[in-house]
Amino acid sequence: MTTPPPWPHQQAVFDKTKDLACFGLFAEPRTGKTRIVLMKAAWRYHHRDLKTLFIFAPNGVHRNWITDEIPKWLDTTTNPRCFIWRSAKAGLKSTTRELAALRAHKGLVVIASNIDAITNPKLHKWLQLLRMRGPAYAVVDESADIANMTAQRTKAMLRWRDIFEWREVLDGTPMAENPLEIYAQAEFLKYAALGYTSFIAFKYRYAIIKKRPLPGAGNTPHAACGGIGCPACGYIGMAPGRTFDQIVGYQNQEELKAKLARFSVVIKRKDCVDLPEKIYAKRYYPLSPEQRRVYDDLKKQYAAELNDGRHVTAALVLTRYLRLQQVCHNFWPEAKEALVHAACQGEGCAQCGGLGVVVNKIPLTIIDSNNSPRLDVLEAELKREPGQATIWTTYHQDSNVLCERLKDCVRYDGTVKEEQRAENKRLFQKREVRWLVGNPAAGGRGLDFSNANAMFFYGHTWRARVRGQAEDRGESLSRKVSTVITDIVAEDTVDEEFLAAHVVKKGLSEFLMADSGWRRL
Repeated sequence: MTTPPPWPHQQAVFDKTKDLACFGLFAEPRTGKTRIVLMKAAWRYHHRDLKTLFIFAPNGVHRNWITDEIPKWLDTTTNPRCFIWRSAKAGLKSTTRELAALRAHKGLVVIASNIDAITNPKLHKWLQLLRMRGPAYAVVDESADIANMTAQRTKAMLRWRDIFEWREVLDGTPMAENPLEIYAQAEFLKYAALGYTSFIAFKYRYAIIKKRPLPGAGNTPHAACGGIGCPACGYIGMAPGRTFDQIVGYQNQEELKAKLARFSVVIKRKDCVDLPEKIYAKRYYPLSPEQRRVYDDLKKQYAAELNDGRHVTAALVLTRYLRLQQVCHNFWPEAKEALVHAACQGEGCAQCGGLGVVVNKIPLTIIDSNNSPRLDVLEAELKREPGQATIWTTYHQDSNVLCERLKDCVRYDGTVKEEQRAENKRLFQKREVRWLVGNPAAGGRGLDFSNANAMFFYGHTWRARVRGQAEDRGESLSRKVSTVITDIVAEDTVDEEFLAAHVVKKGLSEFLMADSGWRRL
């Protein structure tokens, strides 16, 4: 099969980076970054003796490389043999036989793995054995997944970095949450790529950090200033005691942007072709009286908890926000309650671990069985939609309700097995069903749902990167019409706050991702 010629921006990136050992391709979705990688793999196979291409990507996305992208874009003269790694099948004899076949293969071997599997010792063995075939090329797709320096998968990727002759990271929003996320991704490309061998030193250079007293750790107001703050106490207003670092902002961003320019390039859709603009819309609705009562009562309760002087963490605040969001979706929040253990009547026994109590988990339940205004709004919008639509939600319970009510739909989230996900994707792309109900964390990355002209966010995530990736599933360079993105929003609730948070995060991300030219590491 003859593939069409690459787009001009794809050819330009290929020409300038085909021989670079380390590179960051920060390209917005639907700009063809997958094809650029496969063009370089073919060139390196023919001119630099490349033997194995390793692809690490989020679950589901890694499969898409093998089933959709490689058949379309990889030069067949490389004689590729592809394999999708599955940790659950790593010990089977059939897998062992496949490994032997891959090691003996005379052409290019392509292995696609879920990024989380990099911590699996059996995959480590595969990496070592296949590396013995000759030079290897490693690609981390959606590389923000290795942004957390404390995560086990990030540590594993950094340990295995030097066995690959070529290393590349791909992401459209590598710093969606904050600029510190770029450090680990750059470290995978090259040790001290940004000039720092320590993440702590990097953080202090590019983040504005304030020392804060840790409540409940023996801290008392500083006697000299009465808690106002002075040079003797470092302006924290507290006598010497335990403190913690709080990031209050970011600095030296121009410098960081210049360093990134030495080993990366940014591709934005608007710069490579005249894509139709996204059209945003919001559909507000009021909660039912019963939902509003529950929402307001919980909000008052949580406000009291957060203002009673206890140590408030970001995780605690976010948990409260998520529970309020569940009320917007007509669910009583999940909760846990301690009950006296009936067997020992609170005295403690082996069954309860000597505690005398057991924890009972209260699952999500419907608040108002007679009213579901959020679902009513969505159904009204879908009736006006002549074509297909993707519907994103964050709760499995929502997906259950939507799939039951909408009928002509398929589901794409963590409850669906991988093989069925692939089939559901095919049905939707072939226009055999009208609606795709998905979780943005599962279906919002690396997949093409651009056959739908409408997109609905039935549920909202606080994570800007997940939101942006989900939006871009409806984009394609071949599209001639705009994608209408509609947010279903409960009035005067955390829905509005979640959407507003994305605006702030996007502004910071876009500054750091401004096009900054070419340079080598």
